[in-house]
Amino acid sequence: MNMEMRGNPSLLASSLRADRKTIERNRRNHMKSLFNTLNSLIQRQNPTEVSSLPDQLDAATNYIKRQKIKIEELREKKENMNGL
Repeated sequence: MNMEMRGNPSLLASSLRADRKTIERNRRNHMKSLFNTLNSLIQRQNPTEVSSLPDQLDAATNYIKRQKIKIEELREKKENMNGL
């Protein structure tokens, strides 16, 4: 902290507020990037359709559930083939 800010509480408060705003903006941008990455990984029926964030999360959840079921079915199939 420089000498100017120590002597002036309003400068310090203003600086802290700006820092918090920057941190929050960076957090929001990071979350947006993560949601975009997640959305790009999900196979959608209509790729040109724009989905809301809750719809994207529902689609991701459903996709993961379908993949888990598919993995289990393939494991069972593999076990059956190895048993023959």
